[in-house]
Amino acid sequence: MKKLFAVMSMVLLLLSAGASRCFAQDPSLQDLAFNLNGTFDDAGNDLGAAINVIPGASLSLSGLAVDGSIPPLLTGLGTVQLTYNPGTAGNYFFDVLSQVKVGTAGYNEFMNTGGTLAAGESYEAGFVPGCTQTTTGACAGQSLGDANLPAAQVYADVDGATLAGLANTNTLPEAGSNYLESCLTEPGCNGYGVVALGDKFTLTAAQEEVLYFNGSYTAPSAGTFYIEQTNPDDGLNGGNATEIYYTMTTSPETICTQGCGQAPVIPEPSSWILLATGLIGFGMMRLRREIVQA
Repeated sequence: MKKLFAVMSMVLLLLSAGASRCFAQDPSLQDLAFNLNGTFDDAGNDLGAAINVIPGASLSLSGLAVDGSIPPLLTGLGTVQLTYNPGTAGNYFFDVLSQVKVGTAGYNEFMNTGGTLAAGESYEAGFVPGCTQTTTGACAGQSLGDANLPAAQVYADVDGATLAGLANTNTLPEAGSNYLESCLTEPGCNGYGVVALGDKFTLTAAQEEVLYFNGSYTAPSAGTFYIEQTNPDDGLNGGNATEIYYTMTTSPETICTQGCGQAPVIPEPSSWILLATGLIGFGMMRLRREIVQA
């Protein structure tokens, strides 16, 4: 009986561990949206499937961090990577939107920008409508995909994006504190922020584009354009300010089609000696022939 009990306990332990691993690998991604050349994907739980079915596109969300909630949600930190190889020359664009609460949810966030936009880069920063209201719980637990939440202008602009790029506007600068939803002068209040970054790029038929959308607590290097999302009274940070910095970097790369990764062949010294001997012999034979003819 003791042996049977031990075996059953081991089986249950293994099953519970397996279930836990499977659940942890199914993060909710309703906080993201993408647009690649007019194909819009509001992410949800499909892990960017609408982008990955586009010929030549490979979207990876594996670099994103999730929190410890159930189900786990994005923390806003990490990297989204798109590798795009359309196989034909042309002009293309890719936009990423992120809606993430910074620290404790008090709807007291604001946005700043810094650095210099790179060629083809554009951005938008704003607030989710309804999330600067003083009504308690006005947008608690809601996401961009919820039917009862009006679409933010930033969300609508990413949805309808074109090669013209995003608006390069920030409609949620620092305003009146909305700590614990205490602001009574909307729209002059901090709110619940949403950010978007995009890039327009040109490729030849032999090139691919690699794009990185990154969220980090660390400010980027000087000159790099960024959107800074700030919670000035983060209860998870001792009431101090917490910032997330969003950046987008790109890299067009030439696609190797022949001899990829192979070092050039350098003749060995013996090969050079053999070639030189042959040339000398050929020269002497020709000289001898000219002397005989003379």
